[in-house]
Amino acid sequence: MNNLSEIFEKRLNQMGLKRRVDAALVCEAFDKAVLEVFGKAGQRNVKAISFKESVLKVGVTSSSWASEISLRQLELVDGQEFRIIYQMGNKL
Repeated sequence: MNNLSEIFEKRLNQMGLKRRVDAALVCEAFDKAVLEVFGKAGQRNVKAISFKESVLKVGVTSSSWASEISLRQLELVDGQEFRIIYQMGNKL
């Protein structure tokens, strides 16, 4: 008998939602890592926007924050291989 998580995953696939759920989980994990690495300042200035086809789009309030994320990318993504692109904005 399948456990509940297997049934849930199969149903998400059938409904065409699995990729969206996985993308949301990647964004959530990245935002959590930003909070752990940079604290509240990072949380205010960096936010994952979307994840699609191994590209994570990240909103940042300044080029300084884009540089910080770039410098510490390996620490933030925990060994996962994907590209990060940045979107500048005053408010997240």
